[in-house]
Amino acid sequence: MKTDQSIEHLMNCQILNEADAWRKILERILDVILFLGERGLAIRGKSDIIGDSHSGNFLGLLELISHYDPILKEHVIKVKQSQDKGQRLQAHYLSNRSQNEFIGLCAAEVRRQIIEKCKSAKYFSIMADATLDVSHTKQSSFVIRYVHEKEPGKFLIEERFLIFADCAKKTGSDIAELILETLETLKICFEDCRGQGYDNGVNMSGKYKGVQAILQKKNPLSVFSPCGCHSLNLCGQNAASSCTDAETFFGTVQTVYTIFSASPQRWEILQRRLHGVSLHGQSGTRWTERLESICPFYNHLSQIIESLKKVKSLYLTPKAKTEIRGALKYMSSFKCVLMSGILLKVLTLIDRCNQVIQSRKATIDIEVENIEALISQLKSVREEWPTILEEVHRKVKRKSFFGEQIKGDDLLPHLTY
Repeated sequence: MKTDQSIEHLMNCQILNEADAWRKILERILDVILFLGERGLAIRGKSDIIGDSHSGNFLGLLELISHYDPILKEHVIKVKQSQDKGQRLQAHYLSNRSQNEFIGLCAAEVRRQIIEKCKSAKYFSIMADATLDVSHTKQSSFVIRYVHEKEPGKFLIEERFLIFADCAKKTGSDIAELILETLETLKICFEDCRGQGYDNGVNMSGKYKGVQAILQKKNPLSVFSPCGCHSLNLCGQNAASSCTDAETFFGTVQTVYTIFSASPQRWEILQRRLHGVSLHGQSGTRWTERLESICPFYNHLSQIIESLKKVKSLYLTPKAKTEIRGALKYMSSFKCVLMSGILLKVLTLIDRCNQVIQSRKATIDIEVENIEALISQLKSVREEWPTILEEVHRKVKRKSFFGEQIKGDDLLPHLTY
């Protein structure tokens, strides 16, 4: 015992060495999980077998590191041998359950540090939104916003994701209750909330039964601020839905994109005439993306018409032929030329306002000023629409009488918005 040669001492040394080896193995496993998590890469694959090319990034990286790490190499070889024999090791920490446990522990630590920063900042704002995942489960995401003192005298506004919460119900009271329960679970005091940020849905922004109204009754200092981008999209959507000509134009643009994108042969015919310019589909929510789909119609309308006529000569279904005939008839009219010019101007204004809203350096005053300017311009377009059409038709008749060619660029400078 004096010379440290007893059986008890030797067994303790063996236990300590084994614990140190497991500690090093767990460090490498955590490093791989953090590496994949920081880059947003998938962890698992189709197989859980080491050496399989479909085993996923996690097992693949561990297998790669084991080529140069003796400790991890011995562990990976043991696991692989047990898998080949169909046996199960008592513990190897490479299974799906172990991966999920490591991910959960990392997420809990990150969330703990975010909550500590939020509590040190005292006041915060809450933002929430819901969407369906791949399993058709409606999940609500919670984001917290606070002012963090990065250095003495230097403050930084930080937005941090907190948690996903399942929310099958849609009423304002249910969502408000979910928000309060989530904050209570995370031990964040709702009395310190000074702002709410949601979309413009009735259940969220409703004046009486919306989430913001219910939460303001509990905390009057939690001021509601609707999503600026969502408000801008609603402005464009409502403006377009109030004009049948705009709806017809957008429908034709989407139909033409669907016709050409239906087959590689049709797309090739289009590319031969557009020379690198591509058509784009329309987003149902982000109206700023519709600017990309309008630009080809404004700049290359004649080339698109020629491409449609070429596609019409191919072997097509009766439905495709009907769609092409309808698109050609509309695109050959002056109304299409006029609408492409007007909507290009409107969507350009919407896109500029969207960039201001999403800019980190933009202030609230600038955002409100630009949105109000856009709304006033859209209202003026709607009020002056009959006068504009009358003036344009007068110029068209005059050009037609003298046999001059009518172009959209000739008429747009005469139009005022």
